[in-house]
Amino acid sequence: MGQNMINLKTKTPFLSLIFLLNIALVTSRHGFTSRFHVYIIDNLPPNSKLTMHCQSHDDDLGYKVLYPNDEFNFSFNMKLFGGTLFFCHFWWNDQSITFDIFNNSIAGNCGVIDGDHLECYWKVQEDGFYFGARRNPPPDYEKQHDWNQYYFTIRENIKFSFCSFIFLLNFGLSSCKSPFSSIYTVYIIDALPSNSKPLTVRCQSKDDDLGYKNLYPGGEYHFSFKENFLGGTLFFCHFWWNGKNIIFDVFNNKIDIYCGEVELLSNDRNHECFWKVQEDGFYFAPHRNPPSLYEKKHDWPTTLA
Repeated sequence: MGQNMINLKTKTPFLSLIFLLNIALVTSRHGFTSRFHVYIIDNLPPNSKLTMHCQSHDDDLGYKVLYPNDEFNFSFNMKLFGGTLFFCHFWWNDQSITFDIFNNSIAGNCGVIDGDHLECYWKVQEDGFYFGARRNPPPDYEKQHDWNQYYFTIRENIKFSFCSFIFLLNFGLSSCKSPFSSIYTVYIIDALPSNSKPLTVRCQSKDDDLGYKNLYPGGEYHFSFKENFLGGTLFFCHFWWNGKNIIFDVFNNKIDIYCGEVELLSNDRNHECFWKVQEDGFYFAPHRNPPSLYEKKHDWPTTLA
């Protein structure tokens, strides 16, 4: 998750010298005494509810529910050499999104309060997410992200309506892909170079945290679930490898239509989705084989922020 850290075994004398020469470091923007406050402000329409879940590699801040004009904040000390990263997952009005609310790049845009204290503001609005450097005087908030309309899409409306009609005519639903009986298995395969550092993965949904997993080249991890009655099931994963990290959805309403169907003897419709993690990025396929099925969907970040 962090930066290109200096090797402490070979650079200890150098670091000691720097420590003695710069023991105060209190005026350094990214010194070990820099303390950051992150604020998330609910500026959504009245009578709405915003659900959020923020965490870092080490700290899970839990689920929070905000109502219009409410806010949530947390604070922390910046790591000695940077690399602190917090991301949040937001749910509101059948929409969802995950993004970094603090990393090295964002830190450089936060507002200085009193030398070694800084604050960063995120305002959540109906049209997206805005960032500002400080509360007062009111900053010029700049839009950074749009909402992702992943949950109840037109496709799901059509699917549910059609299946409901068939259900009334034929209780068995034997010829309809029922949204409440579809079982999906998501596979994550470590195809990174041999002898490379372990790949750390943490996958979760709004309701389930699947925990941290360490994979080694050739290893894999998978999980299964039943799709929600009205669709809208979403799992996202955070990946760490070789000083890089990335977060993205591994399953949502847009991805599920590309998963491969597996014919079994049960009445449930079973599907599988494969993600292969390689040195140059992340590849998706509906089935494990053949290899030609895999298409690249995400790159590893080029920066280590």
